Amino acid sequence: MAGTLRELFVAKLMAPCCPQVFCLGKGKVIDRTGKLSSETDVVIYNKSRFSPLLFDEITGIFPVESVTYAIEVKTTVTATEIHDAINKARALRLLLGGTKSASSCSPSIPTSQHRRRT
Repeated sequence: MAGTLRELFVAKLMAPCCPQVFCLGKGKVIDRTGKLSSETDVVIYNKSRFSPLLFDEITGIFPVESVTYAIEVKTTVTATEIHDAINKARALRLLLGGTKSASSCSPSIPTSQHRRRT
């Protein structure tokens, strides 16, 4: 229950800061092959790209192509929780076809987009 309240607080805090094209939700991210991520606390997605499959107002399954950010909300910060968040970021990056590196703050942007094309 405490985790859910914190997730709602973070989402409510961020909502006014997001441009209107973005929405906030929670749930799982899905790639084009049907592979699902683990549960994601806060998903910021672009509603003009692909619509999520929502089960209620905010909970649903979000196409990876529309996800801009995925946020983990932690009640306590321990080494185990940090490793869990890093592993979830790596898994999301793999859904996008990126590498296993989770050095970026945004797991939703594959490493290949950061490389300059020549």
